[in-house]
Amino acid sequence: METKCPRCGNTNHDFFYEGSKGTYCRACIHFSRYLISEVHHEDWSEFPLDLNPDVHLEFELTPYQKEVSRQIIEKMKHGDVLVWAVTGAGKTELCMDFISQCLKQRKRIAVVIARRQVVLELKERFSRAFQCHVSAVCEGYTDDLSADLIVCTAHQCYRYFEKKFDHIIVDEPDAFPYYGNEVLQGIVRNSCKGTMLYLSATPDDKLLHHCQVIQLFQRPHGYDLPVPVILKTFPAFGFFLLRKWCLSHVKAGILFLVFVPTIKKAQYLTVLLKPWLSVECCTSKTENKDQVIQALK
Repeated sequence: METKCPRCGNTNHDFFYEGSKGTYCRACIHFSRYLISEVHHEDWSEFPLDLNPDVHLEFELTPYQKEVSRQIIEKMKHGDVLVWAVTGAGKTELCMDFISQCLKQRKRIAVVIARRQVVLELKERFSRAFQCHVSAVCEGYTDDLSADLIVCTAHQCYRYFEKKFDHIIVDEPDAFPYYGNEVLQGIVRNSCKGTMLYLSATPDDKLLHHCQVIQLFQRPHGYDLPVPVILKTFPAFGFFLLRKWCLSHVKAGILFLVFVPTIKKAQYLTVLLKPWLSVECCTSKTENKDQVIQALK
């Protein structure tokens, strides 16, 4: 008989260990050691009687967005769904009607995000859109694990595989650390007893073949996406052009982000730009990243 980890879905015999108290899976042991023989299902707390499931947006969806929203509700009845939409198409707003329907039907739903900062941001957005209890579950925020709507990082789904959500929405499944991490993907999958909704601008072939696909390649304003211009030059002259570009945007009163490929380059570029700009560095190593992001906002 095949042994399967109920938390991450691992079936590789080499990752199972028979201890003095029972068998546990070493593939997901860094989430805590869990004896397979002790798996049991927990019940969610009851939804409040006065729950208001209606969604309140500060703007109206475009006809294209409304059609995608309608398709999500219909297709989620029949299997997993991928919304393949360009960055800025409003993927979060496209899910609002589906979330509202789940709340009306008293279904448990989670929105799974790759990054902690986005979890906190979306928690605020969902709290404004829905008059219900929304909980952010991520590093530093694990006291409130039961709510009408859960927004969490993929890692935190290990807390829910015994309760199981009716549906899970995974934002940016192509992003680190979810992408390519079979243990993490298994934990998210095993935290859901129903269908899953994936939101991505750059899905891989696995998602495209596995899911029902809905496409939206237009932003709400209706204009074509800008085509990047590639400039190749010497580093010193490249910095001169970047500084000129930054100063022109500051003069125009435009906030902007500069992305670089490594943490070291981000730190180095911040030091170089400091004499001319009010600039901060934000990477995975930044200790006060929440304050840096809030200051930009």
